[in-house]
Amino acid sequence: MNVCVRPAVAAIALATALVLTGCQERLVVGPREFRELRTYGWDATVPDPEAEWAPYSNLVLARAANGFALLDEGSNRQQYFGSQERRDMRHAAWINSDQFVFGPQTSVIKTEDGRVVPAAEGLVVVTLNADRSVDNKVLSKTGTRPRPWKERIVAQVGDQVTLFDSKGRSEEFAPGFCPVPQTNGDGLAWQETPVLEPDLWTTRPQRGALIVRWDAKHVDTIPSAITPAWTAAGGLCAVVLRADPTDPQRWWKGGSDVVHLAAPGAKPVVLFKDAHAVAPHPIHPVAAITDNAGVLHLVDLSGQQKPVILAAQGDRPRWNTDGTRLLVQEPYQPVTAKDRENIDKLARLNVRVLRITPAPVPTASP
Repeated sequence: MNVCVRPAVAAIALATALVLTGCQERLVVGPREFRELRTYGWDATVPDPEAEWAPYSNLVLARAANGFALLDEGSNRQQYFGSQERRDMRHAAWINSDQFVFGPQTSVIKTEDGRVVPAAEGLVVVTLNADRSVDNKVLSKTGTRPRPWKERIVAQVGDQVTLFDSKGRSEEFAPGFCPVPQTNGDGLAWQETPVLEPDLWTTRPQRGALIVRWDAKHVDTIPSAITPAWTAAGGLCAVVLRADPTDPQRWWKGGSDVVHLAAPGAKPVVLFKDAHAVAPHPIHPVAAITDNAGVLHLVDLSGQQKPVILAAQGDRPRWNTDGTRLLVQEPYQPVTAKDRENIDKLARLNVRVLRITPAPVPTASP
């Protein structure tokens, strides 16, 4: 099993093509330079499919009833894989274009007598074969929220951020929850409290703080922040809660804002007030943001352009590798009376295909 993250060759090539257009001008890409070409999508079989793009392709991995689905635009193919153990796939992340890793909803459970014990399920690596069959391998009997980082898998085990190698050997990294690594760097961010899940370990205030470890020498904290997302330029976006969440489904009801840290030691800058989801573009200084009314916006990380509305609805945004497709989750649209019975039980995944047309800005010759 290879858990190395391959270089984003496609992204690098696209970035180079957009930048090298002459020595007399530079190219500026902000929200206004994105144009929608078309949309397509799939109806999900669960209310929270947690869909993720595969690297370097238009393949989408999504949770499905009693398993997972692979959704492919190019072949118009939808493949559904059931779990013989009836495992509920959660928090899946692609390791490379042929493998992904997933875990359970939580790494521990609380028994009726009040004991906290490890969950019966841990981390599993799934390999896609050339014939589109799959092989499963148990990486660890414990852990949740796995993410690839520097040739290893970082995950949450109990109240510890833990690293796993390809043989499942583990090493505790730091106390914390919900780790999110920088894709091609040394950065790692995690919460000091679980915030959106029951806190079975700490006595800290519910919202705690987000720990941002840029590298071994630089660490920042953002009070009341969750769901970090690293930017292409090496900065970090996060959602800051203004009140303790009380609604598990709409945890942002008490107020939340998206903030941006451009570099170590920088002061968090509010990008968008009353928003709860952010996805920085993989190449350009732009982020897709969902506000608390469900509207999808494109926001300029540099602050040079005003935000623009991309769609009236679109939650949990995810960019593909080259940043030309934006995957979002939308409410299920019923067609028949029977469908309307399932409106709260299902969701729709929608992809917006975008054209990026940089605006030339004249600059002095070097």
